[in-house]
Amino acid sequence: MEAIKKAASEGRILPTWYLSSAQEKWTLAANAPDLFPTSEIAPPVEPPALDPRPGSVQDGQLAVFIDTFKGGKKRFKNAWPWVQKARLWWVKLTRPNKGFIITEVGSRGVMRFRYDFANEQPAGVTEEEYEKELKAGIRRVDWYVGFALVVVVAGGICSLSDFGEQPNPSLGVVKLAAIPVLLVLGYVYRVKRTKVFIGYILTPEVGGIVNLR
Repeated sequence: MEAIKKAASEGRILPTWYLSSAQEKWTLAANAPDLFPTSEIAPPVEPPALDPRPGSVQDGQLAVFIDTFKGGKKRFKNAWPWVQKARLWWVKLTRPNKGFIITEVGSRGVMRFRYDFANEQPAGVTEEEYEKELKAGIRRVDWYVGFALVVVVAGGICSLSDFGEQPNPSLGVVKLAAIPVLLVLGYVYRVKRTKVFIGYILTPEVGGIVNLR
């Protein structure tokens, strides 16, 4: 405990960090007794308030996902209405099942939140969980390119056989049409189940300082 107190006094441990003796139960450093002076402990950072209106680009966690990973809501607003609906439908179709992690950089420190589309409010993420998710994303193999090549080659060969000596054009057309369908389904599966989304955002006060500099 003395070593931890010394590290905290030297600024090597921040109040926003989490501490654990066995890496099982984690405690916010700011809540540890006699570790930080009261003046150094900032009020807890609350997750950003979410817009309760469902079914639109402004819809809470979906809006955060679009702003962070899909170029922002302006891309939707400036397009024709049918394009807006098509883009929104595609984003909803391909949004990740496991949600995404946002690192929020603010004047009170660095906080991490998980957005999983199942809960109305994001949940806090420990540094250990964040590192595990990040490493899993880096090590993950992108199998989609190989899958696409197999589908195109195999589908093309099967389709050509229906236009040969014993032609069956109807079946050949069906097989050709199945190729893009399989490619789209494979891509949707890849994004929803195997792709990791980790983004960073600046709080308004920090963003203002960065813009001034």
